[in-house]
Amino acid sequence: MIAKITKRDNARRIVDYDLNDEKQAKLIASKGICTINHETMAQSLSVNHLLHPELKKYVGHISLSFAVQDNDRMTDQYMADIAKEYLEKMGITNTPYMVTRHFDHNYSHCHIAFSRINDEGEVISEKFDFKRSVEVCRELTLAHGLYMAKGKEQVKEERLREPAKTKYQLYHILMRELECCRHWEQLIEALNKEGITVEFKTKGNTDEVQGVIFIKGKYRFNGSKIDRSLSFSKITARLRANLYAYNRHRFNYQQESHRATIRLPTGNVLHIPNAAMHASVNHNPADNRNGKRWEDMTDMEKEAVSKGLSI
Repeated sequence: MIAKITKRDNARRIVDYDLNDEKQAKLIASKGICTINHETMAQSLSVNHLLHPELKKYVGHISLSFAVQDNDRMTDQYMADIAKEYLEKMGITNTPYMVTRHFDHNYSHCHIAFSRINDEGEVISEKFDFKRSVEVCRELTLAHGLYMAKGKEQVKEERLREPAKTKYQLYHILMRELECCRHWEQLIEALNKEGITVEFKTKGNTDEVQGVIFIKGKYRFNGSKIDRSLSFSKITARLRANLYAYNRHRFNYQQESHRATIRLPTGNVLHIPNAAMHASVNHNPADNRNGKRWEDMTDMEKEAVSKGLSI
């Protein structure tokens, strides 16, 4: 959940924007607003301005945006309830407001227009608006179990300029490929298909790798400058973890699927695990490792299996 707060000096323009037919706008909540038409709504937002005519920007405007992952939950009533909670926690109370939902994007969002002068003639404080809004959004996101974007997931790439745009494209491509790649060769091949070149930085005149550079178009970025999780050492650790998980799954699958069978007189098949078969013929159980699951193996045995060696 993200909020953007602005101030305006024309209530009618705000109402016309919020109820724009091209945005498939829908009024989902209001307080102290005469909803006959756009003009009466603008008048409702402007009436308290008479108490403080010196205040030029007397209308507050807030955009509340929710993650695509929350779309299925965002009924009109649920969105309106969250908007009301947001206003209350921000101290925007006892004043006319209207909440309008738009359907012109793939994510759920709404707009709140409110009078910055409350019904008692007091100007609603805007002190620390930004910081307070961030805290309130986080609080409501956690309270309602909404999707919590992490780090660079929150950035809207279409609004970025170069080289930041390429940087965030690299971030998303790398994070996607690191979900499945198990070694550097595989990762480099996948990145090359995306038009990305990889260079390694070495220590002095040695072959010891100290860093990695990703190149796309005319832009070059150190991995750690794209994101701290994309340094050479951390990518290497991630690839090793993927390989470990892959080998573990493959080894356990082979152990479970490779069973001895005994055909009974009835025609039924009795499956017997390898471990049981070996235990029945091996007089020294300590020498039997073929029936071990991955979890029961030593680090040396796991390394051997990863290299395709017999244990």
